Amino acid sequence: MRSDRSAPGKKIAQLGSDASEIRIRIARDQAERKLFGFTLFPDGKGGGLPIVFRPETGSLRVGSTEAPFAIGDLPKGEDIDLRIFVDRYVVEVFVNDRQAVIANHADYQNNLDLIGFTVGAPTVIKQVDLWKIKPTNEGFFAAQKQRIWEPETK
Repeated sequence: MRSDRSAPGKKIAQLGSDASEIRIRIARDQAERKLFGFTLFPDGKGGGLPIVFRPETGSLRVGSTEAPFAIGDLPKGEDIDLRIFVDRYVVEVFVNDRQAVIANHADYQNNLDLIGFTVGAPTVIKQVDLWKIKPTNEGFFAAQKQRIWEPETK
């Protein structure tokens, strides 16, 4: 994937529903010393929810939250394993079972695309998997309708 100022990135996947799991694997040598990432829910004008690996700060940025994660600190030969859980406007990002960041994006319904971008040299993605999952509040809504949680009274 490659991006320049005229292009917002390359479409990697389209979420099939409001609740999805995305797994992305990138070889470590493709990820070292370059700024790259993904945008969920892109609006075509540079908006959406960014997920950015920032080598200059050794961090991962998800939305406006920045957390420490330096690719250079991973053991030699360990790939980047990015897992993204989307449940409507709530997004959880896990990287190599070492870092977790949660964010929200209120404007999630307009575009369910996942865009990849990189600054400088292109980044080759080894694997992308996408699964539809059940929303976390699905049981809550069913219980509201069926009211199975109410005690029987006589």
